[in-house]
Amino acid sequence: MGKGRKGKKAQKRGSKTGLILSVVVLAGILSGIIAMWSISDGEEDYLVPPGGEDRPVISPALFVGRTARAYEIAREHPELMDKIWCYCGCVRNSGHRSLKTCFINRHASYCEVCIREAIEVKRLYEKGYTLDRIRKAIHKMFAWR
Repeated sequence: MGKGRKGKKAQKRGSKTGLILSVVVLAGILSGIIAMWSISDGEEDYLVPPGGEDRPVISPALFVGRTARAYEIAREHPELMDKIWCYCGCVRNSGHRSLKTCFINRHASYCEVCIREAIEVKRLYEKGYTLDRIRKAIHKMFAWR
């Protein structure tokens, strides 16, 4: 009889702990989502990469198709590419400083995100978007991928 009561109390404590933990995790997730939605103009400093990549983009002639086009874009607009974040994860995993860094070696040649990003940056630039507007558009397109 004593074991049964202790077992039920332990079960209740365990279910309360699980519930509290679930609520805390959910609150953390929701606060992150709310923080992303609440960013207003002037608060987008997180969109600016460290940049400063002074190594040259490798030759587009080493590649074909869209890959060659992306390397060509990076070579034509190195200063623009150095002011855009890359969203493929290379900042965390490879220490890249900007989208330009992806094109100083063969990294972008096997990364569809880098290729698509470069092509999109060029498209927006040709439409007359400002640097700030390009950064926001790229972030919106690629940040959650």
